[in-house]
Amino acid sequence: MIYGIIIAILVILVCIMLLPVKAELFYKEQISLRILFLNIPIYKTTLKQNENKTSKTPEENAEKIEKNSKKLGEKIDAFREFYKITTRILKKYVSLEEIEIKIDFGTGDAPTTAISIGALWGVVYGLLGRISSICKMKKHDVQINPHYNESVFSFEGKCIIKSNLVYIIFIMITILMNIKSRKGKEE
Repeated sequence: MIYGIIIAILVILVCIMLLPVKAELFYKEQISLRILFLNIPIYKTTLKQNENKTSKTPEENAEKIEKNSKKLGEKIDAFREFYKITTRILKKYVSLEEIEIKIDFGTGDAPTTAISIGALWGVVYGLLGRISSICKMKKHDVQINPHYNESVFSFEGKCIIKSNLVYIIFIMITILMNIKSRKGKEE
């Protein structure tokens, strides 16, 4: 009797673990994240932008940029190995259901705007190509609208990521083990 209950609980847990989880990421003047389990929202947050910007002298800005660029170089080196492992995992277990990008751009000068729009198309589709090599991408929609006679820049984006709960747990454990092993090598 007790074994039957334990087996039933394990079967129910395994079925729950195999159900899909979606994360929807939106950007329109602020970043919003919504996580859905069985298409039911279970978590929603909005990241507000920091508006307390203090003006600094050019010398202070140069020092800050130099200090941050050294830190960035160190972080990039540490990120390379992490990137290799996570991309291998993401290819197997995560899919992008939908990516939507809408950019309105204009410099006020028609020839400059035209050249810039071409460069934007190249950058956006280069990034989409890189993303599709990391994980499965089902649908994408890109709109880049030129404004030749006015100076404009606005960006809106939407991304829906889908995976199963068991894979998310597996990915998190793998990432945590990788971070722990890296810290052990540094010490």
